[in-house]
Parts: sequence; structure tokens; C-alpha cells
Amino acid sequence: MDIKLQICGPEQEEIVQEIFEETPEYFYNTERIQVTKGLAKKEMQDLPPAEKRSSSYKKIFCLMIRDNQPIGVVDLHVNHPHKGSVYIGLFMVRGPMQKKGLGKEAYQVVERYIRKDLLAKKILLGVSEENDVETFWQKRGFQRNAKIYHWGRFDFQTRVFEMQKEL
Repeated sequence: MDIKLQICGPEQEEIVQEIFEETPEYFYNTERIQVTKGLAKKEMQDLPPAEKRSSSYKKIFCLMIRDNQPIGVVDLHVNHPHKGSVYIGLFMVRGPMQKKGLGKEAYQVVERYIRKDLLAKKILLGVSEENDVETFWQKRGFQRNAKIYHWGRFDFQTRVFEMQKEL
């Protein structure tokens, strides 16, 4: 069956929390945090600082659904950092469903949505040096651009390199 995207609201928070709980290594690798109650709500509401958002910025947080089952989430920042681009803040397949080709299939659906529905010309995302997923993104056509930044809190910071793909 095909993967579909379902835009999330507060009523999907519990499902998103379950996905996070099944995939704790992502949060440990990127932020050195444990998945605790309320993390889904925080991530679903989290926005870039106002001074970094374009006037047409919009956040879209989606469940990725296959065979009526949520298989993961994707967090899209539309017109960020510039109009015509979409920044993928989070792309996660449930831990038990990883390494089965679902990420590849889900990404194709996400890219099609970004291109056709959001009318973006470029996709950007950040890859933490602590989270070894660069090869996955390279196989989807992404390349590093020259932007590198630090992400995290006062007690843990990781270097993040930005990747992009022209559509």
C-alpha cells in the first residue's frame, strides 16, 4: 500500500509520542535527551526563532501512514529559511520499522508533497554529526552545502551540517 501524509493536530499527540518512545536513539544521538512525557507536544509546537522565520513561514507536522498504521513523522518548515524552500526539521520512521525500505518510500511521498502541494524549489535539512544518516540523504539526492552550525543546549552541543536538494 501507498504511504500517505496526515497533517497532525493535538489529537495525534499521543500517537506521535508513541513513535518517539519507539525511536529513542534519535533524541539521544542528536540532543542527549531521553524521551519523556510531553516531548511530542513540544516537538509538534516547536518553531524557529521569530527573527529567523520568513513572513510566509508555516510549520506542517505530519504522520506518515501506511496500511492505516502510523509508520513515522515528518516536520516541515515551509518558506524557511527563505520563500520557496522547505526545511525538514524531523524525518523519523518508527524504530521497529527501520531498515525495511520504508524511509526511502516515505521520503518519495514527502518530496512529491513538497514539490506539488507546497510548490517549493528547494529542500534543506540538518544532519547532526552524532546521527549517522548522511548516506540516506545522499541517496535521495541531497548534498552538503557550506553551512555548519551547532545545535543543542548548554550541556550538550553537536555540530550539524546542512544538506540541500534542488527540485
